[in-house]
Amino acid sequence: MIEDQHLKVGKTCLTGMLGSMGFADFTVYEDQLESRRILSVAVEEHAVLIGRRGENLQALQHLLNVLIKQHLPEAPFITIDVANYKKDRIEKVMRIAEDAAQKVLDYGKDFELRPMTAFERRVVHMVLADKPELETESVGIDPNRKVIIKLKAQVVAA
Repeated sequence: MIEDQHLKVGKTCLTGMLGSMGFADFTVYEDQLESRRILSVAVEEHAVLIGRRGENLQALQHLLNVLIKQHLPEAPFITIDVANYKKDRIEKVMRIAEDAAQKVLDYGKDFELRPMTAFERRVVHMVLADKPELETESVGIDPNRKVIIKLKAQVVAA
């Protein structure tokens, strides 16, 4: 199965990358994030790998995927999580989205979230997709791209 093969190659590449970066005591293992299989890293110095707002983690993930594409051009994208950063971040972004949605419903005014990564914006859109009275829109240019939550325009029958 291609997924098993690409995760195996990913695990080997990631282990080599971390070793080359000077990390000695770490574990790379398969995990689940939402409905996808991912690679997770357990390491004591996790803050260094995560970086400010997950920037180092994003860079590491990008480099890993570039390396994997050299070995398996057809391989799907591999997500990396370190010390459950992404899992925890999903939960936090979900709470932020729900709180903002409630404010829009209570006050009837658009709510603009702070700039987020593409991953975080996708979480907001997915969380609020089942609220028929609301709509979400991503605006701006990275790294300042953000989500605006607003009431759906009501169509008035004549």
